[in-house]
Amino acid sequence: MLPMIKGMVIAILVTLIATPFVKKLAIKLGVVDKPDPRKVHKGLIPRMGGIAIYLGFVLAVLGSGYMEGPGVGLVISASVVVLIGIIDDIYCISPWMKLAGQLLASLIFCAMVSPVEFITNPFNNQMISLGIWGWPLTVIWLMGVSNAVNLIDGLDGLAAGGSAIS
Repeated sequence: MLPMIKGMVIAILVTLIATPFVKKLAIKLGVVDKPDPRKVHKGLIPRMGGIAIYLGFVLAVLGSGYMEGPGVGLVISASVVVLIGIIDDIYCISPWMKLAGQLLASLIFCAMVSPVEFITNPFNNQMISLGIWGWPLTVIWLMGVSNAVNLIDGLDGLAAGGSAIS
């Protein structure tokens, strides 16, 4: 339990400390969301906030001793997602490119961490083996969660807050 608490504290502190620096970097690089009639905000909103969260996550994994075996796969998979997000924030890539990046990250996760192998039947609490369906269902689930978070990313802080609560 102690490594988990240590990791959580590291993630929170690093994210809180890194956020103002990432915000300044985004403004300096011009990676900002500009107001228009369809948006709520009146001024420039820096993008790339995911970098601060990613730094907190990676340093938490390193600091809590999980950077072996599945931890490596998780960090590599998350790195692909963050890289695609940064490229999208800067260049506004097509949805198909984002989907390809999510697919790559999901496949890396399945190969290096583990696909879901069993699910619980909610009616009788028995385990159901997914067999060969483990990989495709895990990939679809990971891509679905990625897109759900991406869809709520329109309001400043909503995706980060929702993800933190989840």
